[in-house]
Amino acid sequence: MTQAASFYYYPGWWEPGATYELQVNLAHWEALPATYQTILKAAAADVNATMLAEYNAKNGKMLQQVRQNGTEVLPFNRDILAAAHTETTQLYKEYAAHSNSFSEVYTQWQQFRKQIYHWNRINELSFDQFIRQAMR
Repeated sequence: MTQAASFYYYPGWWEPGATYELQVNLAHWEALPATYQTILKAAAADVNATMLAEYNAKNGKMLQQVRQNGTEVLPFNRDILAAAHTETTQLYKEYAAHSNSFSEVYTQWQQFRKQIYHWNRINELSFDQFIRQAMR
């Protein structure tokens, strides 16, 4: 029998989904033949897609298992989530103030996040709300 904690809180606001990251020195990347760059991109994309599929499948099974072992699954209190969001945002701002490279990435990430939230609300969230109702 698998031992489990008494409580499991969600959502995982710090990591709503898992992804892999591949970093390559730009000078070395540019020195690669275009064919090798294409192969590396395809391999990285495949590994990330495979890992995400396994992550979701295994987490679904494990959630069922920990519930069967008596773990109570509860949402984080909205005040906790709001405080975590506030503190995280403040930390990112501090990092950005002290690191030009972090600031550059952070700014681009914020712009992308604003844009993708609109799509997620229209597509992902609306589908999720529908399917939860349909599965009752």
